[in-house]
Amino acid sequence: LHIVHRLDRTTTGVIVFAKTLEAAEKYQGYFRNRETRKTYLFVTASRSKNAQMQSDQEILHKGDRLTAQTEFSRLKQADGFELWQAHPRTGRNHQIRIHASGLGIPVLGDSKYGGAEFPFLCLHNRKIEFPNGVVIESEAPAYFETLSTLNDVSLSQKQFEVDRRLRLYAQSTGEDWRHEQRLQLAWVQENSSGKSVLNLFAGTGSFAAAAIQGGAREVIGVELNKKSLNVAKENLANAERLKLLCRDSLTYLDQCLGKGLKFDLVICEVPAFFRREKGVFKIESDLEKLIESCLAILEPGAVLLLSTSSAKIFPDMIRKYALKAQASLGLKALEINSVQPSLDFHLPDEPSQLKSFLFRIVGAYS
Repeated sequence: LHIVHRLDRTTTGVIVFAKTLEAAEKYQGYFRNRETRKTYLFVTASRSKNAQMQSDQEILHKGDRLTAQTEFSRLKQADGFELWQAHPRTGRNHQIRIHASGLGIPVLGDSKYGGAEFPFLCLHNRKIEFPNGVVIESEAPAYFETLSTLNDVSLSQKQFEVDRRLRLYAQSTGEDWRHEQRLQLAWVQENSSGKSVLNLFAGTGSFAAAAIQGGAREVIGVELNKKSLNVAKENLANAERLKLLCRDSLTYLDQCLGKGLKFDLVICEVPAFFRREKGVFKIESDLEKLIESCLAILEPGAVLLLSTSSAKIFPDMIRKYALKAQASLGLKALEINSVQPSLDFHLPDEPSQLKSFLFRIVGAYS
């Protein structure tokens, strides 16, 4: 491939490659002769007086002052942000970012040129039109359409990552993306109605939220990491029938065993390693005991959802540990089903290591 039109690493949208040297020379000529029309979109957190502006500010590049021209049109204002369209007539380095800043409408997330702080640059190359009729387009990300979402930085960052993956996987799977464990989350939501749910290693509360949305009778989330727990508390601030505890999940599990507490559903996202209140947990040596303890606090007919992304653990090992626990606890029957991860979650160079199983206690204890 031959690069015809590139972007800054932090800018999204159209990039142009040619498959042959002849095509590269042809299309690069269109750019050199300024025969292309480029349309960019960007968001600013600044307020402007004029809806139409133009900048002819020279661009300083490697010691040289280069002529440059960009036309700007404001498309809309909403919730403290403005959406702008830019047509650069020349192709200088960082041209739109520099010109936007000079006009008092710096790009959101462009700290280099005075833009408001944000986790990513809100600049998108929407379309390139060539004089021979070829048009290459890239649909704008969702946050350009609904500017109000940009007020929630965490949500915006998630939308950015969702959008990134959707664009990559639209070429191969055509599937939507939500979460690595979206199938598991959907299952929890569909199977929580009226149940008592314990979420060990609760993290930021995704599974707890799914259980609440599914109508669980009560949900207890246990997480030792205070930062993660604070995010969960913020995410689930108005949730009813929920307790979020800053505890060592394994210590809390031992307390449940000691008190004879039982649950209809236990959700356990097992880390490969973590520092406990006393000692450490290593999945390769401690998973067997953890599975047995989780199964021991299930009501008859209840379910354990257990997941891990540890490369040291294999599905056959999990099944073996579960069957040993069945014999040790005297369970009449144990139904084991694997739940595959969503294939469209990981980027192409990030193969999934997720192993996820549903263990259902069938009937009563023997």
